[in-house]
Amino acid sequence: MDLADEYPIIPFFLIILNVLSAIPVILLIIIANKSQIHGNCRFLVSAWAAGFLFLFACNINVAHINLQLTDGYLTKSMFEPVERNISCQIIVALSFFCSVLEVAIAIERIVSSWIEPHIYHDRGFSLPKLLILMLIITLLSAFVGYFAHGMRYVKLGGVILSAVDGSTILINLYAVSFCRRQYEKLFGRASLNARYQVREAYEMAQAMKPVYVCSLLTVGKGL
Repeated sequence: MDLADEYPIIPFFLIILNVLSAIPVILLIIIANKSQIHGNCRFLVSAWAAGFLFLFACNINVAHINLQLTDGYLTKSMFEPVERNISCQIIVALSFFCSVLEVAIAIERIVSSWIEPHIYHDRGFSLPKLLILMLIITLLSAFVGYFAHGMRYVKLGGVILSAVDGSTILINLYAVSFCRRQYEKLFGRASLNARYQVREAYEMAQAMKPVYVCSLLTVGKGL
């Protein structure tokens, strides 16, 4: 560890890692906005991906702060200097923001298959409701970030993030099962739009499973 403290190995590694991590997220945003998924899901996925881009940017900022250290490149305290503490608050807030949006995406997939899927398919995305949801999530995220690092309840902040990520996996597993059952029930009985909506919901929920697991495994990213 003396070598890592003497040379900026870890800060540069984190910068490269976060830059590379941003590439698939940017591609996801592009694909989501060019695909035929429902507007509500597209909005949530895009916001979720944007949250990760900001998260990566904050991680890079922390690495940059570490590069400015004069007493070694390894972090001695997550609370000092104050710039690192603020960045860590934002990182935790963004981690919570992304985690809650993962829950929202999973729930949206269930709703899209549950309440008259053919009507949901034809209905435009609910921008006012989504904006209100985003405002609530943003305020909650800001509080969690301040709670974890501003008030220095770091371990409890980690528990909160783990709980949200764990619930996301459970809800998404239910979404996969529910959407599959709905599709089987509607097959040959409902309109093409209804079946398309349910199948889309199932495929999206299925595709998100490994993402949510990775999110849970990296829950300490902001702490």
